This record gives sequence, structure tokens and C-alpha cells, in this order.
Amino acid sequence: MKKLWARPWCRFVLAAIVIVGLLPLLFSVLHIATVQRIWWLFILLNSLFAFLGGIYLQHTRASGWWILVPAAIFALLVLWRYADYNYWFCAIYLCLGFWGLGWGQTSKQVS
Repeated sequence: MKKLWARPWCRFVLAAIVIVGLLPLLFSVLHIATVQRIWWLFILLNSLFAFLGGIYLQHTRASGWWILVPAAIFALLVLWRYADYNYWFCAIYLCLGFWGLGWGQTSKQVS
């Protein structure tokens, strides 16, 4: 287990499960309004996580394919629980994640 936790993708996947998968369910259980959930969680927090996750994956030299995990978790959550228009956030998270991957590469070249 210790060897598995030492891998950067393992930490990234665990953070994705918590931030993209469990927090929306927690917001629903706490009866936070839909508009607030979409704004604070789906737009701000998850988008920031996707972008910073891309930078993290690039920094740790993990495979860029791991950036698909948060979008896949969110797509499954939308399939199960939320309205169909939320699928747009999957595409946004992918774009921001790949932008973060590129940003991480650019920051390495500068320094």
C-alpha cells in the first residue's frame, strides 16, 4: 500500500474522487442550493482542480491520460444524479486539465 501511495497518479485519483465525486454528493446532502452548487463547486472548485491537476501531473511526470479521470468521475455522477446540461462541465474539465498540462510544460521550460 505504501508503494502505491508513493505514485503521483494515486494521490491525483484520490483527490479527484473526493473533490469531483464526493463533494457534489455532500453539497446535495447539505441541501445547498443548485445555483450555489453549480457556481462554487462545478465552476470554481472543480475547474481549479482540473487546471492544477494538469500542472501537478506534468510536474510529477505522470501520464497525461490521468487527466481523464476527473471528467469520467463527473460524467458518471451526472449520469446517475444530475441534469444532462452538466455534461458540458466534463468537456470544460478536460480542456482545463490539458491546458494545465501545457502550462506545466511551459513553466518548466522558463525556469
